[in-house]
Amino acid sequence: MVSNCSRCVNGIPSPGFDVEILRAILYPQINGLESNPGKNDALQKQYTHTADRPGHSIAHRSTETSMTGQISPGTHTSESFPVAPEISVILPVYNGENTLEKAVYSLGCLKKVNAELVIVDDGSSDGTSHVAGKIQSQLGRDRVRILSGSHRGVVDAANRAIDASRGRWIARMDADDWSSPHRLRRQLEYARQHNLDVVSSLVKIVSPDGHPVLSLEGYENWLNQCLSPEEILAARFIELPIPNPTILAKREVFELKYRHGNFPEDYDMWLRAAACGFRIGKVPRTLYWWTDHPNRLTRNQSIYTKAAFINAKKEHLVNGPLQGVTQCDFWGAGAEGKSWILWFQKLGIHIRTLVDVHPGKIGQTIHGIPVISPDQIPTAPLFPIFIAVGVPEGRRQIHNFIINHLPHTPGQDAWFLA
Repeated sequence: MVSNCSRCVNGIPSPGFDVEILRAILYPQINGLESNPGKNDALQKQYTHTADRPGHSIAHRSTETSMTGQISPGTHTSESFPVAPEISVILPVYNGENTLEKAVYSLGCLKKVNAELVIVDDGSSDGTSHVAGKIQSQLGRDRVRILSGSHRGVVDAANRAIDASRGRWIARMDADDWSSPHRLRRQLEYARQHNLDVVSSLVKIVSPDGHPVLSLEGYENWLNQCLSPEEILAARFIELPIPNPTILAKREVFELKYRHGNFPEDYDMWLRAAACGFRIGKVPRTLYWWTDHPNRLTRNQSIYTKAAFINAKKEHLVNGPLQGVTQCDFWGAGAEGKSWILWFQKLGIHIRTLVDVHPGKIGQTIHGIPVISPDQIPTAPLFPIFIAVGVPEGRRQIHNFIINHLPHTPGQDAWFLA
């Protein structure tokens, strides 16, 4: 059995790996935890990442994220700035008359960070055009530019904004969300300090009235646990660890452009950015309030379904981590893992061993692959390992095991799938 040990990840103490803890998390029915949720909750809380997380709704922000210093309507006049502003904020909007003004003014004083705002009105049929014009008259034509046209969708609208932008850095913003007024400054400083090409931040997922969305709390926690470039790379085939509207990136990254296809356009673009070697990180502060509501594009269009995400993952796996791979090891003999195993085998990839902690599976053969325990993983020769485990805290435990007990490096030759 592997021994317990501890290691700091991003300066935060990370718990050591314990196979009994992992087994309890992944297979609660074995230890009777399924009928004792209090004990299960205690285990999960004991091993929860302790990164700084947002704790309040938009209506109860701390001093750090208060609206002090925001641009108030009618208080700022036009002020010119260099031909190439430091940051261009691109904001595609469709029928956002009720939220656009609030989103823009949440960014704070654009002139303090030498930023321009590029609003693309994607053929709105409501009063969005009027609201955008009002914002431009208040903040100045040199600082706010408005592009309009027929409704063509978010991909074309975002790409049009990229083409029109002039900044060395480009920030995304959605018309129905809120930013901290310190967001742009903090992200730019963090990117420079840590040599990043792309920088996101922690998020709080809220309802339109600013209250936490409890049903998405697990997803929010997962997003806020993926902080370092290595963690983001290793987790990018689970889902996108950097929400698209939170991102500030160098111009050359955004010049990859969003693509049309049977996949989420933002997920596809940032997977391509990672594949190009751009360094991606995250400010460990809550700088963005991501609004969830029934009319979000991600809830109503086929390119955001689970099948569409799987399409994107498979395309980028084949052209990335699986390129040239003929043999590997695999962790996860449950339902999450089996579908991926069959796909790997269909590609002609030989899976040497299948790792699991379930005592009833160890020693068995599944899909022709011997099932072993974690302490039996062979390292000579060293094959890449792919992990498909559905429980987020289980993935955290496995991540700890890899960095403490295996020669693999998550994000280089160890990858998490979902």
